Amino acid sequence: MDEAAETALQLVTIQLVAVTGVIHLWDSTERLAIYWRASTMPDPLAPLSVLFVLGLVAGLLAFVLGARRDLVYLYGVLLMVGPLVGYVAWHFVGDLGGLLPGTFGHTHGGAFLPGLIEHMVADPLDFVSKVAELGALVCLSALFVIERGKRG
Repeated sequence: MDEAAETALQLVTIQLVAVTGVIHLWDSTERLAIYWRASTMPDPLAPLSVLFVLGLVAGLLAFVLGARRDLVYLYGVLLMVGPLVGYVAWHFVGDLGGLLPGTFGHTHGGAFLPGLIEHMVADPLDFVSKVAELGALVCLSALFVIERGKRG
């Protein structure tokens, strides 16, 4: 891959990561404020989302500061898997909220794909978030393979 195409892919990846981070930060801080006022933490998603965003910022800083690119891309791939797997597990495995005392998850039962489509249609923010996360995962994977190819 030539340098211009790789740079374009890096820019697209940064934009997808930024969109993902903004959505997670927006959603989690709103929920954390509600939980703070109510002195309760009914689910672990809000604090986990904040940790995810901090992880994204750390990855972007590592990229900007010139850390080994292949490791940054691998870190990004692993990081992006978290919310995608977590989303599916939270909605379709059920009771993952029970990981923390006094918390709860939920499940919808039924078939996976129709349930996923139902969620994506019902909540456009979820749709944009998951598309951005999946796009970032694909881009980061491609960048990792490209960088590994350079290293031989």
